[in-house]
Amino acid sequence: MVMNGNGKWQVAFWVMASLCYLWLAGLTTGVIANDRMREQCDKDITHEVSEVKDKIYIRLNNIDKQLARIEAKLGE
Repeated sequence: MVMNGNGKWQVAFWVMASLCYLWLAGLTTGVIANDRMREQCDKDITHEVSEVKDKIYIRLNNIDKQLARIEAKLGE
């Protein structure tokens, strides 16, 4: 490569560096946005699992009460 001193290589370098910077900034913004969306999805899933666990707990308590009644009637 012959440098002729007119600054074309400097301009090309700064153009490419600027493009790389913009690409990296866009990529970083996308990664951060994706992380925030995933965090919200994780919170939603945790809430749903908690609701299902509560429903199962209530049903198991009802079954336990019904079994206690049956045992009481059979014991009479």
